[in-house]
Amino acid sequence: MDDTERAQILDRLERGEIDAEEALRQLDEEPAQAVPGPQPDPLSPAIWRHWWLILLAMGVTLLGGGYGLSLNGGWWWLVSAPLLVLGILLTVLGGSMFGSPWVHIRIEKDTNGSQSTFGLSVPLPLRPTIWAIRVFGKSFKGLDRTGIDELLLAMEGAIGQDAPAIIDVQQDDSGETVRVYIG
Repeated sequence: MDDTERAQILDRLERGEIDAEEALRQLDEEPAQAVPGPQPDPLSPAIWRHWWLILLAMGVTLLGGGYGLSLNGGWWWLVSAPLLVLGILLTVLGGSMFGSPWVHIRIEKDTNGSQSTFGLSVPLPLRPTIWAIRVFGKSFKGLDRTGIDELLLAMEGAIGQDAPAIIDVQQDDSGETVRVYIG
């Protein structure tokens, strides 16, 4: 608050327009500053949450194509069998990614005045991973004593789209910034 605003408040007090308490309140009051709203995180665009649909659509398309070729009979089954297997795999993978958290890794490096950026985004299909560990974990010696499936379950419950985990690493000497976003 500058001197002219203080003088105006004191003049209003002298004229009796405001009482002493109101004048004190206005003198102590800090001017309202614009508070920036929450900025959207460039690592977590809403479109990433729907990429599972692409894999699911590709899987269903391959299943349909494989089924259509298998109806021709004869040697067409040689072409349709790999399409059906690949279609099943993509459909299962796409379905398992529904609601899964994603890992977004961004590495920015400033070398000689030019900025270079590397980005990688992959889904974390935690539920299928937990299922695979529980089913096939018995065949791996010592895995049953680790509790990795409980760790993954805890991670699935704690990390989500509403509460992401963000790891930010900045190195001053090389100008490299690494940001990992899980959610």
